[in-house]
Amino acid sequence: MFTKLDIDCLVIILEFLQDSPSSLFSCALVNRSWCKNSLPILWRNPWHDSIIDSIDPIRRRRLLISKFIATLPTSSKSILIKNKIILPPPIINPIFDYSVFIRYLNLDALKLTIKSWIYDSNSPKEFHGVVCPQITVVARELLHYFLKKSPSIHSIEAKYGNDLLEILLDIIHSNPDSRTRITDLKELICHGALKVVPTFFSDISRISKGIQRLIIDPYQDTEHLATLIKSQKNLKEITIGHSYTSPISTSSREAVLSALSNSRSITLLKIKYMYFPLIHLANLVNLEELSLQGFGKREVMNEIWEPLLNISMLNLKKLFISSLFTNANLDIFSKFIQNSPKLQELTIRSSRISDPENSKLLLSSISQSCRNLVRFEGPIMDQNVNELSQLLYSCPNLSFLYLHPSTEYYFMQDQMNFDDLLKEITRIQPPHLDLLKIARGWKFSGDLIGKFLESRKLLGKQICLYWSQSISTTDSLDEIVKKYYDEGVFIHYNRNKYEDFDNYLNQSISSKSFIKKNFS
Repeated sequence: MFTKLDIDCLVIILEFLQDSPSSLFSCALVNRSWCKNSLPILWRNPWHDSIIDSIDPIRRRRLLISKFIATLPTSSKSILIKNKIILPPPIINPIFDYSVFIRYLNLDALKLTIKSWIYDSNSPKEFHGVVCPQITVVARELLHYFLKKSPSIHSIEAKYGNDLLEILLDIIHSNPDSRTRITDLKELICHGALKVVPTFFSDISRISKGIQRLIIDPYQDTEHLATLIKSQKNLKEITIGHSYTSPISTSSREAVLSALSNSRSITLLKIKYMYFPLIHLANLVNLEELSLQGFGKREVMNEIWEPLLNISMLNLKKLFISSLFTNANLDIFSKFIQNSPKLQELTIRSSRISDPENSKLLLSSISQSCRNLVRFEGPIMDQNVNELSQLLYSCPNLSFLYLHPSTEYYFMQDQMNFDDLLKEITRIQPPHLDLLKIARGWKFSGDLIGKFLESRKLLGKQICLYWSQSISTTDSLDEIVKKYYDEGVFIHYNRNKYEDFDNYLNQSISSKSFIKKNFS
């Protein structure tokens, strides 16, 4: 019997807990060896949501900044004192210099924690009106120390307009040693409006060549993003979102698209509310996940999808399409799916479908080509019972099923009858199905829901069931659902929870506020 866990094995186990700071903290209390190996993982990202958004966030933020300030050199503490910042009580010989462990820089979280610390440790009344300069002073000293002590920063997250981003770049430019700390940057996440540092992307592109994950949402008009993309040697995941409040020039868009199409290492591409000519997908031969959210262009109709007819994505595993301004074309989607044999997750959302009758063709294509499918959300007609049956038999690993009525226009429709489809799902009872969602636009018999749930009960298989509040039923559905909930058939159920798609489509027509929302 092993009496001592091998250190290498211990580190591997602890790495699995990197998203659970409370568990890592408990591990650090076991003994000296566990503490030594837990703390570097615990403190690599001290801005983790579960730390900042804890039960007592103010206290957590105060302790976080206090620990960092306690390790600052005397020169930095003197600067803080000169700016009338009250330092925490001195800690004699801190056991660890936590800045050494930092690998993630979340500038917005850092600013929030500093602000909370200043208001908590200093008197807001006494320093009223000078809090922002104090935040800047503390942030500069901490960032300078982080870039001095940490051997490598792997992730930077910031808002473009965040003044801490300007401070960070100033430190990098003025100190060559600080620049070396971000040469191994793996992740860059930027949100907000590009106001403070217009050449930020170019600055990063000259220093960091190994970024693997890039999120720019919303994207603002700058050709420097193309420079950043082109400079990366192993870019794997990229998300670009567009804000309608800031139009994108043709030259800027074309530069970014050209850079994307030549990044053959990309495995994940998410385009949000931004026109992206699909012909560029042909070059992304290693793509495994494609998300086109809020996709389309008012002046371009069905031809927007035509490039998909000639593209084979042999490695694609996840496909998410939500079209707002352009009609979905199920015929083209069906042919594209036939050329994507590894699909495991498929989502098709649209407020308008040019060929709703081709839902039959879509389902048949899935059955023939996507045997490993585990998640399907898409359109279906009430008469597509045979095609649904074929899909359920052909995709034995299906666990998530969300069915929309296949209609030309999502809101201008008579309700379709879901009863025959529900009977077929009840008859087959897919072995791994654990979530069924029924969109608005359907009507069904509450009695058939009861039979479906009774079948699940007899098989000993729990289910999550969600349906739109607007659905018409012929029986007292609430009583039926409550009965089977009391009998333990449900993992969870809700008749309102998944109105998000309906709200999403409503807002796309009535308001531009939908741009800020994510329904992935």
